[in-house]
Amino acid sequence: SDLEFPYGQQSVDNAVTADKKERQPVTWSIEDCGSAFLIKCIVHIKRNAEKNTFFGNGCIGADINADRIAVAETDDCGNLVAHKNIPFNLLHKSSGQIEQILSKAMDEVFQICIKAKKPLVLEDIQNVKKEMLYNGKRLNEVLSIFAYKKMKILAESKSDKYSVGICYINPCYT
Repeated sequence: SDLEFPYGQQSVDNAVTADKKERQPVTWSIEDCGSAFLIKCIVHIKRNAEKNTFFGNGCIGADINADRIAVAETDDCGNLVAHKNIPFNLLHKSSGQIEQILSKAMDEVFQICIKAKKPLVLEDIQNVKKEMLYNGKRLNEVLSIFAYKKMKILAESKSDKYSVGICYINPCYT
């Protein structure tokens, strides 16, 4: 039977069926998981050159916290136009559940960007010292499971998917 992927199938088809001059390498991985097989296909995806990176009309800013994403829309002068909190709960969730929750929250952020036709400004959270940000038992527990790196990977992926530009800045300016 044919193998189809729920996400990225068009990219796989393009890589496999392209003309000889435009054909790209395709890598397949098959893992035996006991009662099932996990099949992965890796292809090179060209970055979208037509991302909206124009900040002249304002932007959408997102402040990523351990339990919500605070989103603000600004106009061309930097004045607040609209704001919204996108809450989520990561406590007592598996890593797969956490990834799905964060992905859904980031989807909502990018839908706001698309509707406003503005690029996204995110805090550069990759090198943040988590233990220096918060004190308190509950927040430390939440932060220990909060996937900072996963959030950046999701943002980059959705930036390509939705053709929305991203600019990273120091967290203290969000």
